[in-house]
Amino acid sequence: MFLPVSDPTRATRHQWQHRLSFFAALFLIAGFTAGLWHLVNIDTDDPNEFQTVVVGTRGASFGECVKQTQREIELRYGRTKNEWEGYRPLGGCSRKELPTGRIKTLVLSGRGGFDNAEGTVMVWLVKRQRGWVCFDSAWFSGNVLFP
Repeated sequence: MFLPVSDPTRATRHQWQHRLSFFAALFLIAGFTAGLWHLVNIDTDDPNEFQTVVVGTRGASFGECVKQTQREIELRYGRTKNEWEGYRPLGGCSRKELPTGRIKTLVLSGRGGFDNAEGTVMVWLVKRQRGWVCFDSAWFSGNVLFP
């Protein structure tokens, strides 16, 4: 009887084809999974949700921090001095419309305004997917006390 002899180069080539097919399939599955994860976890915050025009003088500025996150604001002005849950109006001025969601009010000290002078800033933040985002702010030069 004659037994067929297997070709070693053919067997090796066949093994490499299987390995290559396996890694190609693995790569496609990983890419598909990453793309699907990205679609599900896209930041749904509307970048145009908070619109403002920065208005001010040498002693006061309004709207400087709008669209910034709490982290960005604290990197600029330092640690928060006071924090309140909810919207806390500035003096007798209260907004007519507030954004939906959890709101908090912060007071910080640091440089700001047109002259980058030392002062106090009050910011109003709303909870969004990317964190606490400023929807309004007021900066006053000097050491202004906010009740």
